[in-house]
Amino acid sequence: MRPVDVLALHGSPGSGKTTPARAVAELLREADVAWGVIDLDKISLVHPSPGRTFTLDNLRAI
Repeated sequence: MRPVDVLALHGSPGSGKTTPARAVAELLREADVAWGVIDLDKISLVHPSPGRTFTLDNLRAI
C-alpha cells in the first residue's frame, strides 16, 4: 500500500468544520482527485454503546 495524505478537521460541535470540509471536497473534485470523508460522530453511533474505543477501532479499520 502506498501512503496517503490525510486532512483532519477537529473541533467542538457547531464550530464550523463542515464548511471548510465542503470547500476542500469541491476543490478536490474539480482537480479530479479521489477523496472521502470519515465522520467520527457517525461511526460511533451504535446502541447499546460498545465502549469508548469503538470509534477509534472503526477508524483504524478504515
